[in-house]
Amino acid sequence: MILKKLNYGFMTMALSSVAVFSLVLSDVSTTTANAAEQPSYVVIDNEVVVPYGIDYYNEQTGEYFRWDVNHTKVNFLSTSKAHNFSYKVQYSVTSSPFNISSGTLKVVSHAHIEDYLGNWSTANNTGHKYTVEVYNSGLIAKRKTFNFSIGNKESGSASGFNTDKTCRVCITNTDAVSDINYLAGEGTVYNVK
Repeated sequence: MILKKLNYGFMTMALSSVAVFSLVLSDVSTTTANAAEQPSYVVIDNEVVVPYGIDYYNEQTGEYFRWDVNHTKVNFLSTSKAHNFSYKVQYSVTSSPFNISSGTLKVVSHAHIEDYLGNWSTANNTGHKYTVEVYNSGLIAKRKTFNFSIGNKESGSASGFNTDKTCRVCITNTDAVSDINYLAGEGTVYNVK
């Protein structure tokens, strides 16, 4: 009888250990699966917003926003003289935050229309409009929207930005394109001294 109770106790303890071990393993695999499923962006009011320090790329649509310095990532926390970026978007995309070292910023952008394969559109898109908005937040938020047209390198400057707050860039395709076409281009935000 005592041996039977010891066997029963041993079996209960062994099964409990197996159950706890399997729960731990399932929790680890669930955490790993959930981490892998996390998108690198969020959508707020139909606008793609890229989290801090991450480039945006949508595998399904081919849209992207990325920070470039000769095709390498910039240090988002640095207050370098320039922040270079490239983009391909149908509607709107907002960058991750970056630091600035001057309250006056100059924005330069050059864009064109291309299809989903990356071929430049041969259709007459002269005058196609898009905006590049630079903004930072705080008690008094500073926003400046530059209205640009495709085909030319365009620029604009604005002052009054808070160097204690990070900035973001938002590219918006204000004129409609077909479902297979995109606004694509590159630009730079300069800290003006």
